[in-house]
Amino acid sequence: MLRAGGDLPPLFCVHAGFGFAWPYTTLLSYVGADRPVYGLQSAMLSGAAAPARFEDVVAEHLRSMRTVRPHGPYRLLGWSFGGELAYALAAELQRAGERVDLLVLVDAEPPVPRSCADATAAGNGFGEEAARAQLLRATPAEVDLAGALGEELVAALLRTRVAYEHLAPADPYPAFRGDVLCVAAHGNAERTGRRAWADHVLGVVDEHVVDHAHDDLLTSAAVDQWGPHVRRRLDAPHRERL
Repeated sequence: MLRAGGDLPPLFCVHAGFGFAWPYTTLLSYVGADRPVYGLQSAMLSGAAAPARFEDVVAEHLRSMRTVRPHGPYRLLGWSFGGELAYALAAELQRAGERVDLLVLVDAEPPVPRSCADATAAGNGFGEEAARAQLLRATPAEVDLAGALGEELVAALLRTRVAYEHLAPADPYPAFRGDVLCVAAHGNAERTGRRAWADHVLGVVDEHVVDHAHDDLLTSAAVDQWGPHVRRRLDAPHRERL
């Protein structure tokens, strides 16, 4: 849990490729204190085996969400791979008859099926060294990762990132019935913005492009640009498309 307390429906923040949710703490100042905030993390960080399928990750998080909130309304937010998972979770919840009031996709591409050849190609060449380089790019230069997190956790983060690199859904998810807040990094709008998501949403895709790179979108400076839009959505009346 990123923040306990409050009696409003919680916000669920879904981990990105490294599997951990604590980077979303920069968003807490834009979520009212009367709303709990849960961070969905990968079971791999606790020693679980790597998932074989994208759908396995979705099912894992559905179980976690329903443990703390058996029924909707639900509010979901995800950055990068976490946005793909958030979209899939929202689609599955709606398919089960649940209400999803908010879906925020932060510089995420739509999760679409890939052929076996495409999945293999996507995973080839991406190992722990590539994952470590990506983790270092997203970490402030003054932070000693091993010292701050411990070698064991860093190793788990790298294993998780490599495991998720090749995952894609076996079948398309149904379009989300509702409006979506879509945040795109500078230069990424074609892949992660309104046009990319238009065929996957039965509602309005509200796009906001921020002047920050993908790996910097959960820094305080970047969240200050898109966090106010999340706050307004959290406080706005719900509209679901039928």
